[in-house]
Amino acid sequence: HRRDDFFGGLFGQMSETRPVTITTDPAELEVKPLPQEGRPENFGGAIGQFSLAATATPDKAASGDPVSLKVVVAGRGNFDAMSAPELIDTEGWRTYPPGEEFVPSPSDPIGFNGEKRYEYMLLAREDQSATPVAEFSFFDPAVEKYVTLKSAPVSVVAQGGAAPAATPVAVASTSPSAS
Repeated sequence: HRRDDFFGGLFGQMSETRPVTITTDPAELEVKPLPQEGRPENFGGAIGQFSLAATATPDKAASGDPVSLKVVVAGRGNFDAMSAPELIDTEGWRTYPPGEEFVPSPSDPIGFNGEKRYEYMLLAREDQSATPVAEFSFFDPAVEKYVTLKSAPVSVVAQGGAAPAATPVAVASTSPSAS
């Protein structure tokens, strides 16, 4: 039975398949548990090296209009086990759980390098001049320590509360004049 050779006949017209066993020397691997000391309360399981950035749109929002806070965690690590950054300094804001998307680095087919994008919707309950801060904790195995990153608050002008009530307008009544 003739079989097409992957290399276009480079190795002859007929080929033979046979099982081959290959062995290697065992390798030792030390697996350490994550330390309890210094573990932040908001640690969500991320291990690696990461950076954190935040942007907000629009930069001006009327009462009742949402502000989108986009937070990007970029770097190298276990993106699958990562939990979303926690929003702090949320007083005066109504916040909603974020949507998320992972974008792998084009040069990394296994998804160990890239960025995870989170989008939080925010509504101002009272007038605001800046967004909440995103805080993200991870374990950096290179230095064997926990690291906590905080985004800078993003400047926005967001009017709080409900839309202002309409001001009553005096209506002139026209009553028939008595003659």
